[in-house]
Amino acid sequence: CPNDVDSNGVSNDADNDGTPNCNDTCDDTVDTDNDGVSDCDDQEINSPCPNDVDGNGVSNDDDNDGVPNCEDQCPGFDDTADVDNDNIPDGCDTCNENLDADCDGVPTDEDCDDNDPDNTTHINDPDCKSLSASEIEIKEVMLYPNPATNIVNIKAGNVILTKIELFNIKGQLIITKDSISNKIDVSHLPSTIYFVKLYSEYGIKTVKLLKE
Repeated sequence: CPNDVDSNGVSNDADNDGTPNCNDTCDDTVDTDNDGVSDCDDQEINSPCPNDVDGNGVSNDDDNDGVPNCEDQCPGFDDTADVDNDNIPDGCDTCNENLDADCDGVPTDEDCDDNDPDNTTHINDPDCKSLSASEIEIKEVMLYPNPATNIVNIKAGNVILTKIELFNIKGQLIITKDSISNKIDVSHLPSTIYFVKLYSEYGIKTVKLLKE
């Protein structure tokens, strides 16, 4: 590069990659996704997991399910396998809702109330009877919209709620509200399944919530 040399007559190499400027077709200093691999060599320039990539700048996917590690909902299992379509990968799903709609451990065709996960009474049990007035009241409490993206409204009717708790699928408490409220803001939460516990004078009702 006779037209681009330093004071010692050595060809300049602006990005210090060993290739003089006049022959350099790529700026090795550019790394769009900050994954440590320059765009010249990066096979995934906008990696969703810049802190977990291979030597080519491609996000690692240890379980080969097509979902990169940083976005993997169920590490070690295929995130795309979901036989009951509840958005929980089969590898991490503790309940097949095709067989047990309320996930209380009692099969749907044997469950006295398959809408109440707290009721594990079998259909042939003598205790499987008409609901009391208080049970009817708490069953009328509902969440909407469900699925939700931002705000979840609580329709409580005549029921006075004393506490609201929201858990993730691992059973970890994410949100708790001790004061009376008819709304839950879930806009900041990842898209997955949650469980909302509604406490009232009539007891506790657990509702499954899908965050989109």
